[in-house]
Amino acid sequence: MRGETKRVLQAEQAKTLLLEEMAHRTKNNLAILSAMVRLQARSGEPACAEAMESTARRIQVMAEVYDHLSPKEGSRLVDMRRFLSEIVEKVFQSLSADGPVAFQVICDDCFLSNREALAIGIITNELVTNALKYAFPDGRSGQVVVELKSCEVIELSVRDNGIGATASGQPEGLGSRILSLLAQQLEGTLLFERLDPGVRVVLRAPRKPLSPG
Repeated sequence: MRGETKRVLQAEQAKTLLLEEMAHRTKNNLAILSAMVRLQARSGEPACAEAMESTARRIQVMAEVYDHLSPKEGSRLVDMRRFLSEIVEKVFQSLSADGPVAFQVICDDCFLSNREALAIGIITNELVTNALKYAFPDGRSGQVVVELKSCEVIELSVRDNGIGATASGQPEGLGSRILSLLAQQLEGTLLFERLDPGVRVVLRAPRKPLSPG
């Protein structure tokens, strides 16, 4: 019995080390790819360079998932409070609005699967990027607030107090298609609301049961 227990523990330790090594290599590969895309963007036309920079940020979000995996849970769960805070901070570092714009991240103390975390991270990246690009022109000051609640249902809210939305109320282009696809992947819905002032986007999706180890 003791020998069998020892073998099981050694197998689990080997599995954990292998998962950590795979996560480390995947993160490094994604970071290198993001850097290559950014380097290529510098030599392109402005419109092309902006599109490639957006792609690089999306890849970087994928890479950062691996920094937030929880080893104690078999390297499959992500600390969402730390993860979202880092994503929003890095978007603000890479994009600056014309005026002074602050951000706030409000998040339940929760862990989600890496699949759910990745989708939510990219959605957050898209929405915060849109807010910084379009909500605060001409030196306008304001605030972007990201909030995540996670009980039986995941609810992600991104709101700003900027100039408001387009006539349709929804973002357009590639970013909009990415948001729609990720919401479908989570089996969730996206709701775009006009505020006075500003815009709020809410994602609601069922929370999947966490698989053991």
